Amino acid sequence: MLTSTPVSEASIIHALRQARTPEALATSKLLKRGIIRLKLVPTDPLKKGAAGRYFFGSREIQLALDQLHSPGEAAGFVAHETRHYLQRITSQTYKLIHEFEAYQWQRSADETFQLSDQQIWQHIRSHPLYKSVPE
Repeated sequence: MLTSTPVSEASIIHALRQARTPEALATSKLLKRGIIRLKLVPTDPLKKGAAGRYFFGSREIQLALDQLHSPGEAAGFVAHETRHYLQRITSQTYKLIHEFEAYQWQRSADETFQLSDQQIWQHIRSHPLYKSVPE
């Protein structure tokens, strides 16, 4: 794992390739080909403490560097947000199941993300970020 390497687009792509899962490799290809645009920002501009954000209807994923500890963890968040891109969700169609699937992708790309499916559901249902997201 790349724990002492600074988080950058190159280190994230490297971590995704090292994960060697279909989800991580797909995410890496989408980044490398420019289909997904990654923007690294110092902090979450919406001040909600989110490490990653996908903007519905766009190809942009934003990562807040102050929330990330390693390229491997960042790779997981990029995979999570990339799953949202692939879901083609809108603010009208967005549901908790989309988050569940995105967390599964995150788990496949970040070996430090160890939540089980049941724990993912508990997290989604209790986290303030998702309180207004319908079932």
